[in-house]
Amino acid sequence: MAVTLTSLALTLCVAPPSAASAAACVASVVAFVAAFSAGLGPVTAAYTAEVMPLRLRAQGASLGIAVNRLTCGVMSMTFISLAGGITMAGCFFLYAGVAAAACVFVHARLPETRGRSLEDMDALFHK
Repeated sequence: MAVTLTSLALTLCVAPPSAASAAACVASVVAFVAAFSAGLGPVTAAYTAEVMPLRLRAQGASLGIAVNRLTCGVMSMTFISLAGGITMAGCFFLYAGVAAAACVFVHARLPETRGRSLEDMDALFHK
């Protein structure tokens, strides 16, 4: 995601307006949507269902998805004013930085759940 957002920002700030730069922007957006759909998009629903104990799974998943939707709404509602303040390319550089930080956070702070039972996850998070 960070790579596609960076390529979009670079296309917006470096390339002169032309059909080729417009095609590069569209290709970057399509690549971002694909990366988001395979990466951070479903992670909230999938990860909260895997790490929550059974007694809290529904509440945890609901809270995670609600925060995800709220964050998406805030980003959508503030995009125009942010672009007016730091330029369109600046917005996408900022979003690329946030995506890179999210990637580092997920790899550093969220344990792998593959091959572990719910009991193992419960013990892992009680440490």
